[in-house]
Amino acid sequence: MANLRIRVELNKGRVGVPLGKMADITRETMKFLKMVCEDIGASEVADKWIALNFENNSVDFDCEISSLEVDTAKHGQSAFRSIMANETPAAGVFIRPTTRLQYSQIAAPIDIDEIIRFGIYTNGSQRPEAWYELNRSRADEITEEIPQVVSYHGQIQGIVHALFKESDHPKLVVRELSTKSLVDCFFKIEMYHSAIEVLQERDAIVFVEGMVKENMALGIVETIDVTDFRLAPEFNLEKFNAFVGSVPDLTGKKTTEEIIEDYRANAN
Repeated sequence: MANLRIRVELNKGRVGVPLGKMADITRETMKFLKMVCEDIGASEVADKWIALNFENNSVDFDCEISSLEVDTAKHGQSAFRSIMANETPAAGVFIRPTTRLQYSQIAAPIDIDEIIRFGIYTNGSQRPEAWYELNRSRADEITEEIPQVVSYHGQIQGIVHALFKESDHPKLVVRELSTKSLVDCFFKIEMYHSAIEVLQERDAIVFVEGMVKENMALGIVETIDVTDFRLAPEFNLEKFNAFVGSVPDLTGKKTTEEIIEDYRANAN
C-alpha cells in the first residue's frame, strides 16, 4: 500500500493567516483533493485526507491520504503534477475539467499579492520534489482556458420532476440520478406522446438523450435538446447473476482495470 501526499504553504515570509481566510482556503482545497480522488478511482477514501506536519511562521502543512494501491498513488501524483503545471496527464490518468477549475478556486479567498505554494511528494520522498505556485492571476488563466459551458451529444438518467406542456418549448424537468440536480429537457411538439409515456410510473427511471449543455464550472448538466425519451429497463437480479462470469475471456490477458485505463488513455 502507498500514501499520496502534498505540501501546502500559505503566506510565505509573513506571520500567520487570518483564521477565516484559512478556513476558506482549506474548504476549497478539500473539495479539490476529493475531486482528484474521484478522478483516479479512489472515491472510497476521498473523505479521509488528514493534515499533519505543521510548521510555524508561514502556515505550512502536509495533506495526506493513506492505504492506496501503489498504482493509484502514482496516478494521484501524476494528476497533481498535470493540474498544477497545466500539462497533459500521463497515460491512464483522466482529469475532469471541473477538477482543474476547482484547483483555481483555492485562490479565490487570497489577496491579489498572495501566493499559495503546493509541493508534491513522490516515491516516498521526505521532501517535496516539485513546487507549484497558485495566485489570483494563475487562477484567472485556468478559468479562461476552460470553457464554462460545453455542448455535446449525450444522455442522462433520472426521475421526472415536472412537465411543462403549455409553451412554445415544452419540456420535462428531470432530476438527474448522479448529481440530484434538475435538468430542463426540451422536446419537440411531435414528441409529446413519448414524453407522456415516461410519466406512467411515478418513480420510473428514464433515459434522456440529445444535445447536452453542461456547466463545466459546476459540473452539472443544465439543459438537453431531446432526441429520445425512454424508460430504463427493469432490473432483473436473476438475469444479472446469470450473466456474471459468462464471458471469462472478454478482456483477453488484460485485467478489467487495464482495459479501462487503455480506454481512458485513447480517449485523451
